[in-house]
Amino acid sequence: GMAGALVELARLIAADTDDRFRVCTLDVGGWDTHTDQANRFRGGLEDLAAGLRAFYDEAVAQGIWGRVTVLCHSEFGRRVYENGTLGTDHGYGGVSLVMGTRVRRLSAAGFFPNTLNASHAFYSAIDADGVVPKVMDLRQLQAEALVYRLGLPPAQLATVFPGFTFDPAELVFRT
Repeated sequence: GMAGALVELARLIAADTDDRFRVCTLDVGGWDTHTDQANRFRGGLEDLAAGLRAFYDEAVAQGIWGRVTVLCHSEFGRRVYENGTLGTDHGYGGVSLVMGTRVRRLSAAGFFPNTLNASHAFYSAIDADGVVPKVMDLRQLQAEALVYRLGLPPAQLATVFPGFTFDPAELVFRT
């Protein structure tokens, strides 16, 4: 399962005394919740939470937690309105999670000055089809990890993300 894979990953990172593991990825399927979303999504989140907790615990036990940054994100967003099969369809805005010792405390509410409620600008930006607006480009988070965790010069980001402009003012990571 995911928890076992992440524990093994923490052990591999700890065993890598030559610092060869710079970027590791884990792809987890099952998030396309067009049907029975309440049960499927809850199960996925429980697995993700247990996996991230197991990774964190093992990374701390191995003494590598300070060297690690975890980025989790969905490859696509969802709509806010339920479809006819108790699920949601593809949308635009998605969810990201960043975990590590150099991450500022930030949430979706951090992008808006007021508490999120039905009259809030975030919700009023949802269109008639229930498409959630994009708050931050995922490449911003990935670019920050490359610059502030891996030391890539910002000028080289264009080779990784053609057409993307990195905005150091939108930092999620502490520098």
